[in-house]
Amino acid sequence: MGNTRKERITKLVVIIGLVVVPLAAHAHGKATGIVRERMDLMTAIGDAVKNVAGMVRGKTEFDGERAAAAAREIANHASGMTALFPADNANQHSEALPAIWDNWTEFEKIANELNVTADKLAISAMNATSSDQIQPAFSAVGKTCGACHEKFRIKK
Repeated sequence: MGNTRKERITKLVVIIGLVVVPLAAHAHGKATGIVRERMDLMTAIGDAVKNVAGMVRGKTEFDGERAAAAAREIANHASGMTALFPADNANQHSEALPAIWDNWTEFEKIANELNVTADKLAISAMNATSSDQIQPAFSAVGKTCGACHEKFRIKK
């Protein structure tokens, strides 16, 4: 059968961690102003994802309230994300591709989807008694992040 759902989620979390943390650390050194703000926002989202990932991977004990709080943090950041990408801000010490501004409607749609999937994760976490019960919602958040990164972030 290949990979189980848990193995696929674990791989996704590892990939997100290996990509987000080093890129954030490198780019943050040159960034200022609103670019720095959005990089800090993405780092906060990554930290919240890692918090839930630890539970999903069985590295930390499942805590529905803590997972829900992390999911709400992701949703809150997602709801204000597009405001941190003004049109006059392309090509400024950032991993953001010009495709964001060229395909603004799609970028905005993905940011809104992140808000929705993170809200669903929060609801799932509050009603769950184990991390297995939040895996589908957590996977949806990861897929949404990945869709945006694939289309709108410089690959390094």
